[in-house]
Amino acid sequence: MPDASYVIIRGANEQAYNGSFAITYIDANSYSYQVAGSPATPATGTITATAQIVLGTTSAGGVASNTSFAYTADQPVIGKARRSTSAPFYKTGIIAGTITEDGLAATVFLVGDA
Repeated sequence: MPDASYVIIRGANEQAYNGSFAITYIDANSYSYQVAGSPATPATGTITATAQIVLGTTSAGGVASNTSFAYTADQPVIGKARRSTSAPFYKTGIIAGTITEDGLAATVFLVGDA
């Protein structure tokens, strides 16, 4: 993964290590990322890292995309989407599917948040 790619870290006992982080590439098997504060090091727990393929807001047409991610094999995709920047507002909807070498197209059903 190149510099500035994002990963989602979960499972660290020290909460500062958990979250979405931009990485700095070190080599084919490692990367680093910055955490806030001064948590104990090294992190402990059952830690997992997952590539974060899309991060940000959608276009006016409701489309979010990333055409530069290198897919090496079909992978399950999970995520969340929410419209909350302007009225009407919507509750968070779940995204689920499989990303392939042809990409991922998903429709998310959002419920109004009055």
